[in-house]
Amino acid sequence: MRCPYFSSSKPIRISDLWFLMDGKENIKITDGKRKTSGLTTGGLIEQDLILSDVIPVNRNVPDSRHERCKEKDYNLSNETVSIIMGVYNEWPSILLRTLYSIITRTTIHFIKEIIIIDDASTSDFMRYDLVRCIEELFSNELIKLIRVENRTGILQAKQTGLQHATADIVVFLDCCVEVNHQWLEPLIHEIQQSRNTVALSVIDTINSTTLEYSWQKDFPQQQYGFDWSLSTFITPYRKDIPEQDVTQPYPGITMTGTSFAVDRRFYYHLGEFDVGMHSSGGNQYMELSWRVWLCGGRLIHVPCSKIGHIQHQEDTTLDLYNYKRAIEVWMEPNLKQFVYDFYDNLTNLYVGDLSTQIWKKSRLSCHPFRWYLSNIWPTLLVYNEDIAAWGSVQNILTGRCLDNHGYLYEGPQDLFVELCHYKYLIQGFSLTRNGVLKTTLHCVNVAEYSSSSRPVLQKCLYGSLQKWTHVKRGQIQHINSKLCLDLDYWGPIMKKCQSDKLTQLWMFTKYEY
Repeated sequence: MRCPYFSSSKPIRISDLWFLMDGKENIKITDGKRKTSGLTTGGLIEQDLILSDVIPVNRNVPDSRHERCKEKDYNLSNETVSIIMGVYNEWPSILLRTLYSIITRTTIHFIKEIIIIDDASTSDFMRYDLVRCIEELFSNELIKLIRVENRTGILQAKQTGLQHATADIVVFLDCCVEVNHQWLEPLIHEIQQSRNTVALSVIDTINSTTLEYSWQKDFPQQQYGFDWSLSTFITPYRKDIPEQDVTQPYPGITMTGTSFAVDRRFYYHLGEFDVGMHSSGGNQYMELSWRVWLCGGRLIHVPCSKIGHIQHQEDTTLDLYNYKRAIEVWMEPNLKQFVYDFYDNLTNLYVGDLSTQIWKKSRLSCHPFRWYLSNIWPTLLVYNEDIAAWGSVQNILTGRCLDNHGYLYEGPQDLFVELCHYKYLIQGFSLTRNGVLKTTLHCVNVAEYSSSSRPVLQKCLYGSLQKWTHVKRGQIQHINSKLCLDLDYWGPIMKKCQSDKLTQLWMFTKYEY
């Protein structure tokens, strides 16, 4: 029996959509119906699934690599790779397109096996049709489909895949991706340079509405940062360094699970996934990132390895269970308290037995978490080190507090005042003993040394650190301009210092720590 996915009953003929073959164009389809019950759709809604079904699963995509990447000659010794994917009730065309992209855009002699762990799917396609499609469309010897009887979660499914892997290197992939041209060789190359490397592909976007494949044409070097709430965000890597080679690998702060490669033996040495974590809710890969850096590894972004990932609205539900498991194992008490301060119900949350994770940490003789903050993510403010004053900054006259409106990016961004609620992420500021005024992630700077200029939030790496002075219940003075932080109708403003002007008087929540 032929793969039933390739039936002739399509809502729209493929021949009518010839321009979608290379992923450069996009279209919306608003008619036709497709049953979606019980299937994982990668964040796509029904009309987009119809579009996915009529786009060829073996379509090509634009080569999104930098031109210098295409010139690289990877002189690789013999290596074998196991590609591992955990799946659950996946939409047929999405999963098959992922497999086709791997088969057609990978130097095939590197691939020893593609291991698909079916996490107890219930859909007819996954239970009955997928194996026939694999037999008909691909090499049945290359792709290994392994089913588990009871659902364990995608994280445990990937761990099961690791147990079946036999190659030198393992690559963990999401199942809603399309790999780009020569994506695997750069990852292998970095691991051959250092076997303790976890190599990350750079992620391109597959639009969830149009399935158009796109990427940032200026090839920015970006990392995934986090704050003390453990919220993650994209941040530029050392934009202050001129003339960077955008094709060279650079260090990562944390990682996503979309695509990463690691030496199999080194991964076992690290201790694999924390399968005690929930598969959804976040922080699984942040914990793994910490472990890599703290226990003798390195985490790097590899710009010449590109992977397209279906862009969809992320699940923003916080899984405090995962958060607590991570910080209890890896953070010193004075540091994890900053995370606890964000979540009132975290303290009494039971997260199971952590003895195995703590034993692994002890066995590996890992660095303390403070080493990670000093060497990998120095932008993140540690409130209790070298601090003269910290907490919320309240204006004596108005009673309002300085506020960053939750800004997480590079800046410059305006500084605000709002009613005081004393949440660190939004209204947390510190004045260091050497005079730097900081939020959790930014420095407060003055762009123009003139009266009536506005103070701004800016990434601390950019330019020289500007200095301020302050006395309790007194002025906050910018040293270079000799202007004082003041307030007007629109917000914070720099004005000539006047000791009797109440809008120039400020109070931190705490002095020293």
